[in-house]
Amino acid sequence: MEKVDELKQKDPFMFEQIFELIPREGEKRENFEYLDYGNGKKYIGQTLNHVPEGRGAYYNGELYFIGFYDKGKPNGFFKIFNKDKVILRKGFTNKNYNIYNGSEYYQVSGEMYKGDFKNGKKHGSGTMFYDNGTFWIGTFK
Repeated sequence: MEKVDELKQKDPFMFEQIFELIPREGEKRENFEYLDYGNGKKYIGQTLNHVPEGRGAYYNGELYFIGFYDKGKPNGFFKIFNKDKVILRKGFTNKNYNIYNGSEYYQVSGEMYKGDFKNGKKHGSGTMFYDNGTFWIGTFK
């Protein structure tokens, strides 16, 4: 595990954002680590056996995902920023890298869905926007 001061130097923005999150009940501020996944993808935050666990920040080269992780997946409150550090969305995750905000959800891959939901899943009319710039409009079941 790296020292907190070393992590702050690697990416001050990501580091600052993870400490702005409201602490969870019983949370300990320990086990912080920097994970470099290559191709500009990285994670700064709490880990367990080198897997994101607790508060953290993931950057996929285009978007920052700041929030809480459980066994490597987002879990709970999240904020998404673009690479210029402008906040795009706030919401809650469902442990499948989806960030819900009303009738929208975002994935760590950069894909986005706007439309109807039923029981927390895409259902009805909607549009799926893909990270390559294409989109699909249709009915989801």
